[in-house]
Amino acid sequence: MPQVVLEETTADRSRPGAADIAAFVQTYAQAHPGRDDAIYVAAATHLDEGEAQVLSLAYVLECGVLMDERRGRQTAIRQNIPLFGTLGVLLQAKRMGRIERIETILDRIQTNGYRISQTLVKEALMLANELP
Repeated sequence: MPQVVLEETTADRSRPGAADIAAFVQTYAQAHPGRDDAIYVAAATHLDEGEAQVLSLAYVLECGVLMDERRGRQTAIRQNIPLFGTLGVLLQAKRMGRIERIETILDRIQTNGYRISQTLVKEALMLANELP
């Protein structure tokens, strides 16, 4: 993960999940310094610093990115960078048996200020077989 994203997500330890993110990165991930290549420069013209850094790093590492922001997703598609979103991660975790229900997690992340369209929530719940 880019260092700037780690700092954005963990600087305020009172923010829900900040300590968990820091602990996860400490154990399972690596923070990479900022990049200044062509992918970054192109993305930085219309995305925030973290998203531009994520796309640049994903390009050089030849890996996909977790990105939910529309402009970032569109840029990833233009750069042929594989992407997935939060709902896709939750659906895969349920398929793998890592979580029992995605609805509970969706409620919690929305309560913490994460915005997801109700159309997408309904579609994800349908795919997870969690609609009544």
